[in-house]
Amino acid sequence: MKSLIVLFFLIPQFVFADDLLSVLDGKGEKAGKVSVSNLKSFRGLVPRRSAEQNIFFSFMDKGDYQKAMYQWVSAFERHSFRKTSNGKALYGYLLYKNGLRVLGIETLFEAKPNRIHRDLVSLWRDIMTSENNLWAYTNVRWNRGWTKVFGIPAEVMVTARRFDGNLNTRQLDSLLRRTSVGTWERAWTQWQLVNGLVFSGKDIKAAKLLRHLQKAENNPVSEELMNLTAARILYQNGFLTEAIKYYGKVGKKSDYWFEAQEEMAWSYIRLGQPQDSLAITQTLLVDGFEADVGPESFYLASLSDLKVCDYVKVAEVLKGFRSRFQKKTKALLSLKETPDSAATKKLISLLQKSRTQTLHLGQYGKELPRYSTRDEYLFYLVQRSKKLSEESKRAGVLYSQSLSE
Repeated sequence: MKSLIVLFFLIPQFVFADDLLSVLDGKGEKAGKVSVSNLKSFRGLVPRRSAEQNIFFSFMDKGDYQKAMYQWVSAFERHSFRKTSNGKALYGYLLYKNGLRVLGIETLFEAKPNRIHRDLVSLWRDIMTSENNLWAYTNVRWNRGWTKVFGIPAEVMVTARRFDGNLNTRQLDSLLRRTSVGTWERAWTQWQLVNGLVFSGKDIKAAKLLRHLQKAENNPVSEELMNLTAARILYQNGFLTEAIKYYGKVGKKSDYWFEAQEEMAWSYIRLGQPQDSLAITQTLLVDGFEADVGPESFYLASLSDLKVCDYVKVAEVLKGFRSRFQKKTKALLSLKETPDSAATKKLISLLQKSRTQTLHLGQYGKELPRYSTRDEYLFYLVQRSKKLSEESKRAGVLYSQSLSE
């Protein structure tokens, strides 16, 4: 008899958890089998539960996600469930519900999508339908399994960013074929493919695709950038007069105007019209454009002067180059030693709000790399840092509250 009593107390308490709840709750034996349909009860994800786990799931059933998060460690720290795909998806969901959204998504992506319960998948899908902009801040590795969960738009936002650089034209073409006509994701993928085709030397295909993109709805690419790209395709194929027409379509208010003007001047040089090139470079070298004009413009100006035999002007331009870029070089080198400068603070503060232009940097533009305002990867990092900083503050609040609950 004693051995039976000892054996009874040695049996883990979670074996009786469902039956105990059924008896005391007066719901009969069938209540022990919890349905996970639409996850009305999360308990079904862990069939055999301990007391700590039952406490956790009671908070989840009530929608008290904050207390559930405090209970998570006690419930699952030593349990295999936390390492399963369902466990990671559920914990990610818990983080998301507590305001740690980016961290929640990245925790979800530690799971294997085909091993997550369909109703838990449904919960995540509903969340990301209304919060799809969060993909822009996450650092996750995509596979086709996640496409079945979240769809093509999410796949494009994660995998076809400008700074990825790891998708070849074949992969981009495959992705493009799976997008829908008139959508943002189709236009964005199409733009990536245009650049890939140009880089691969397939200019005719790139030009045809670009022409189609210029008429597309929901186009995330500016008209100025598309005109500049068209001009470059024409230029590198020797259609200089036609290229000049497209360079001329880039307006003065555009951040690409200085590049368009410089490349237009090169077109005139190659056409044997250095006087027209000089008319452009005289504008580019005016004091006040230090943030927008690079050393190539000085070389171009001196070459144009040389072509018209103005040797005195050649010397002046070269002297001006030395004066301007000695200062610029010192400013750029100092960023390595003092990255937290007033100039970088200004740039980051602008990028935290939205995409920006060199013009908005004011005097600080002279102290920063010329294309820093257009760096998509930098913009992503700044936006991600901002989001994680907000979540860090939220985590601090949750921790403080946990001490009193």
